[in-house]
Amino acid sequence: EPALWERLSADPVVRELLALYDLIAPSEPADDPLYQVEQALAPVRAYVQAHGGTLEVVGVSEGVVQVRLAGACVGCPGSTVTVRRGIEQALRQGLPGFRGLVVLPATASPQPAPRRPRWQMACRVEEVPEGGLRGLVLEGQRLVLCRVEGEIYALRDACPGSILPLHLGRLVGPVLTCPWHGCRYDVRTGRRLDRPDGERLEVLPVAVQEGVVLVGFDVPAGAPLERLDDVG
Repeated sequence: EPALWERLSADPVVRELLALYDLIAPSEPADDPLYQVEQALAPVRAYVQAHGGTLEVVGVSEGVVQVRLAGACVGCPGSTVTVRRGIEQALRQGLPGFRGLVVLPATASPQPAPRRPRWQMACRVEEVPEGGLRGLVLEGQRLVLCRVEGEIYALRDACPGSILPLHLGRLVGPVLTCPWHGCRYDVRTGRRLDRPDGERLEVLPVAVQEGVVLVGFDVPAGAPLERLDDVG
């Protein structure tokens, strides 16, 4: 039927397939609705990109154009309205037979899969003396182990923003003093004592099984360690 043939040949993808098999004459780029839309929206796309956004043409069908906005434009209602008006104006001028605009919702960015909670063997309990400090590396991260009143704590082995090791410092009770900057931390909580608004040290979970000190990575607070099979 002529009407069906006209609708099929109006689709850019179908038209290219028909032209490939010499069923119709190849269309000139200037006659391709998708090409016309891309050309018409070039200035708008440049504006959107300059403001941290993206403009994607999803499809064109019977004068209706589908686009998707993403990036900075999505979070600002006023900006979205302004861009939409600019798109519609550009399409009215550059696309013959323009009938309407559909702005599709932005697709969500894929989130990284959460890492599996795991425990790593650090050392024997007796290797961390009472009131002592022990530096070590686990999973490529430098840590310092402290022992206070029989309890063992694990912290990052550097002041925030520094690479200098804390395990060379001094531990008096629960207070660890950095030998380089003089910063003082409570090893039980990581809280900075000499400047309450200062950044904390990260404290990692610690468990002891059969005389072995285990340090937890990506382990929820308070999560129990039920068996040594959980240890990496």
